[in-house]
Amino acid sequence: MKLILINWLPATWKTSLWEKISKKIKLPFFSKDAYKELIFDYIWNKKEIWKEKISKCSYKILYHILE
Repeated sequence: MKLILINWLPATWKTSLWEKISKKIKLPFFSKDAYKELIFDYIWNKKEIWKEKISKCSYKILYHILE
């Protein structure tokens, strides 16, 4: 298994660049921003208790990875 971690200054096009590169070299691409959006959508926008929210969010993250 190959793993490439990218860390650099904010707003330097890391996500856009590496998403394109990962398609060319045929490696999966995971972005912290995608997980932040999922968490925001499931925790802050729904009226449920926290335990249920976090559980649903964790499943969404797993399904995102599997896609």
